Amino acid sequence: MQEAQTSSLTQMTALGRFGKNISLFWRIVVFASVLISLLNILAHDPSFYAGPRGWGALALALCYLIAFTYGAHWIAGSNPDDYWKTRINCGRVLFPWRAVALWAVLVALSVVMFALDTNFLWLIWIPYGMSFTLLPMPRGLLLIVPTAFLVIAFNQELPKTLSMPDLVNFTGLVLGMACYSAVIYMPIVLLRHRFQRERMYADLEQSHRELEAAHQQLEHAATHERELAVLRERGRLARDMHDTLGHSLALMTVKLEAAQRLRHVDSDRADHEVAATQAIARGALAELRAAIANLRTPGGSSESLANALSRAVCDGAARTGWQVTCEIAPDVEPLSDQVSEALLRTGIEALTNIERHADAHTVCIQLTRQHDTVILRIEDDGVGILTTNPPQRIEARTVRGTAMANGDDSAHSAINSPQGHFGITGMRERTAGVSGTVLIGAGANGHGTCVEVRLPVAAE
Repeated sequence: MQEAQTSSLTQMTALGRFGKNISLFWRIVVFASVLISLLNILAHDPSFYAGPRGWGALALALCYLIAFTYGAHWIAGSNPDDYWKTRINCGRVLFPWRAVALWAVLVALSVVMFALDTNFLWLIWIPYGMSFTLLPMPRGLLLIVPTAFLVIAFNQELPKTLSMPDLVNFTGLVLGMACYSAVIYMPIVLLRHRFQRERMYADLEQSHRELEAAHQQLEHAATHERELAVLRERGRLARDMHDTLGHSLALMTVKLEAAQRLRHVDSDRADHEVAATQAIARGALAELRAAIANLRTPGGSSESLANALSRAVCDGAARTGWQVTCEIAPDVEPLSDQVSEALLRTGIEALTNIERHADAHTVCIQLTRQHDTVILRIEDDGVGILTTNPPQRIEARTVRGTAMANGDDSAHSAINSPQGHFGITGMRERTAGVSGTVLIGAGANGHGTCVEVRLPVAAE
């Protein structure tokens, strides 16, 4: 890529040098034409320079050379390179009125000098040649056409009759003018096409560099996306492990500790706790197998959300003796798989926390739908989360998916998972993953705990 860019710059430099060489060539031609005209007069009429006409011709010749030399810099402005680059590459003229003024001065000097002596005939060809370069086509015809008529008039080749000699002389002059015009104009055309081609190559190289940069950005973005996908999957697996094995192992620990305490006091009750522990272990094993099967062949469970929540709260009541109130609206479903999964896992986490920490006697679960929002509310009469897990002071702001004390989004306190526990964190992540919120606070009349989950019917 660097070699191609260097080659392009070299080509542009070579074209600029070629243009300067052409300019130098025509400057030599102009000076030579004036000098030859003056020497031709001197050879045929040496006395011409002894009078006022000769002095005037010398002065006008000097003015002609000065006008041609400095006029070329004047029409180009302060930067001739930019002028000719714009003129050839873009077909524009920076100062068109200056170009017209220079043409008019050279034509006027040519006419006056031709009037002094016909040996200055060739000077009219200089503004005629310049008229092809001073203005872009077709505006250049405004200078070319009148100058061509002056050339024909100076050469007195306008056919006076339709005789063959007159027509042949006129045709020869026209052909000569055509050849001269081609010599003048063709380098401009060639340079323009060459500049346009080099500019196209430069644009292609720039586009190639931008495309390579875009590819690199895409590769970085793809790598970053893969890393994020891995992190999201790790978080999902961690939540699933917590919701299956974590819950079951915690309950098994509680049951085994109770059985150990009751072994010497109430053997029948201890045996009941051991049996309950075995049932929990079998249920955990079944859930683990289902989770593994779901990882191998993704697919949602055939059980409805209402049935799954009812079964979970009834299982908890069978183990703890809760008095359960279950109110599930018939119009809640259907829901998207992501929303159903988030509601079920968040609800089971809330029930597990009640069983482990609340020492509750009654549990109320409600599942309703308001327009495009589904609401899950679980409330108990236990010791209350504000007692077991006091809220932590945070900056006041409303955050999607954040658990707030007393269900107030504008509160300054938030309830988070205790050190080493991840239940509330998992609830927050699940609801935030489907653009919902989870609110955790005190229950009715400030007693117990209330967990309220609000999710859109369809995950965003």
